[in-house]
Amino acid sequence: MKNLLFPAMLAFAVLALLPGCLTPGKLMLAGPELYSVNKPFLYILPLADARPDTSGSGNFDRWTARTLARQLKRKGYKTVQLKDRTAVDALEEDQLRGLRDTLVTADEKNLIAGFGPAEARWILLPVLQDYHLKMVLGCKATADAGCYLLDKQTGRTALWHKAVGTGSAGLLLCPIAGQTATESAFFIICNSFPKNPPVKK
Repeated sequence: MKNLLFPAMLAFAVLALLPGCLTPGKLMLAGPELYSVNKPFLYILPLADARPDTSGSGNFDRWTARTLARQLKRKGYKTVQLKDRTAVDALEEDQLRGLRDTLVTADEKNLIAGFGPAEARWILLPVLQDYHLKMVLGCKATADAGCYLLDKQTGRTALWHKAVGTGSAGLLLCPIAGQTATESAFFIICNSFPKNPPVKK
């Protein structure tokens, strides 16, 4: 917990309402079964790298997966980390944009249906939208991230949220700045999830 408090303090969220798009951070279309005492599984896809420039390196996938699993567990959700990157690596920017649209097409429903195993209902799709690392009197990193909560049963996006995380470190510790920025962004995103009630025994 302590190692996430400092990144959270460094982070800031950027929210924007786009015409015809879902409002970032606002739960849409999800029924009460998402927050039931049964603790439904959230299947987490590998990180989709949607950066315009992918030359910047970092263990983005590992940083994202660890943060999502840890924070969603604290919120009361069971998660399953998926490893197959086939569907994620095939994603294009217009498909990601379509998932944010309030008007859902057959193509988008088919896209959502193809994520995860057949028995899954709730799919979490994390996206790294942009990343910058500057080395001026140390290392300063900025990670622009987004996350989609997809409902395979309805073929729609139940929640979309985005956040910007920042991190800084000395010149010899640039990876720490990138890790802090990435984890901060997804820490903010996880905070948009209401706590799931505990299982009653």
